[in-house]
Amino acid sequence: MKLGITSNIYLPFSCGVSNVIKETVNFLINKHNYDITIFTPNWLNSSSKEDQRNLHICRFPYKHIIQNYAISPKLFNSLKKQKFDIIHSHGFGYFPAFAGFLASKLNNTPHLLTPHYHPPIYGLFRKSLFWLYNLTQGLPMLRFSEKILPITEYEKKLLCNIGGTPKNMQISPNMINTNLIKFSNKILPIKTKEKIILRIGKFSREKGGDIAFNIAKTLKVPLSIVVTKKIGHPFDAVIVDLTIPGGIGGAKAVKKMAQFDPEVKAIASSGYSDDPIMADFRKYGFSGVLAKPYRIKELSEVLHKVVNGTSKS
Repeated sequence: MKLGITSNIYLPFSCGVSNVIKETVNFLINKHNYDITIFTPNWLNSSSKEDQRNLHICRFPYKHIIQNYAISPKLFNSLKKQKFDIIHSHGFGYFPAFAGFLASKLNNTPHLLTPHYHPPIYGLFRKSLFWLYNLTQGLPMLRFSEKILPITEYEKKLLCNIGGTPKNMQISPNMINTNLIKFSNKILPIKTKEKIILRIGKFSREKGGDIAFNIAKTLKVPLSIVVTKKIGHPFDAVIVDLTIPGGIGGAKAVKKMAQFDPEVKAIASSGYSDDPIMADFRKYGFSGVLAKPYRIKELSEVLHKVVNGTSKS
């Protein structure tokens, strides 16, 4: 079976999308001997092609059109020239997903889409760009892909709100191996032997996360407080995005968490290096910092220092 995968991002970047793809690829190659090619932009100007056992990673030059939206004609041309049994796109809102969809239709190949979707929340201009994308690219994918694979019922509902239809949707839980994150000789302590959903970002989804997220939204408190106090599974550490659109902000969120848990270990995360909190995090109640974008290695090192109490200012 030949599988083509398109994604706006892949390893070595440490994010939910790239880790999910890695887990999927490992499973399909090791268990079913799939032959897989990954098509992704070459953000780091690294090697344009990597070949491993049954896995081919092709990275292509790109051109920014507006804000974070970039296109790669070479990616699309290479994709449409190859024959696959299935094309699986990741990342609603980005060019590689639509390139995979368009190539599948030109070659009469079944198309799967894992959207990793969240609604537009970044102001009027960003929302306008989103709706332009949705009308020209998003809706065709949602309506005419053979399968849409949201990871939760909540995401499925969000996709239906923007024009998707339940008839071609199938919930596909975003299960990735938490052993990816290690603390020296031990792994992140988890009270279950099962794999859990690991999503680093503003739209985290743990098991039962839809319920927790809705409670947090209703009470207007950080999700970590809900998980700790309402569900009863405390975190060893909390990664807080300093910019929370529509929310109370990272610094205020940490103060609110401390009211419930004075021992909270919070890590500030931001893509803005000039944010004063990143330079003097302890002053604002944080135990560590993570500058975006970060990789698994950096995430592991910061978590190890914070959880084990060795973080220094």
